[in-house]
Amino acid sequence: MWKNVKLLAPLALLIISIILLYDEEQEEVLWTGVPSEEDGETLLDIEHEITDSESIEAVENIISHEKIVTQPADSGVADAYFYLGYPEDEDAEDIERFIWFMPDGGAVLHDSDTDYFQLNAGQTEDLKEVLMMGE
Repeated sequence: MWKNVKLLAPLALLIISIILLYDEEQEEVLWTGVPSEEDGETLLDIEHEITDSESIEAVENIISHEKIVTQPADSGVADAYFYLGYPEDEDAEDIERFIWFMPDGGAVLHDSDTDYFQLNAGQTEDLKEVLMMGE
């Protein structure tokens, strides 16, 4: 009987270790920066990496209230950029936005696909605060 227990103990330890490694949460990250253009290519200068859950939840909440709009007239290079997601997980859904701040205090956002979105002045101010814009 003790022989069976001795054989099962390492196996149980191995199974528990695999489960713990598999279940380990990947860290969601929020990168913010400023885009620029050089030779017709958009370049991203990442200025901040944010991993605290409160900031990430705030951005997710703001984005959940953005309104889809039609593509505005060419506005030039965006004023800001952010990426929210799990860089280690290719299957995870990421949120990426280029941001143009408007004179009325609002903002127009563009995902890297085809959709454009609008935030009002209050939402834009909240987003700037979380993204550490205007430091």
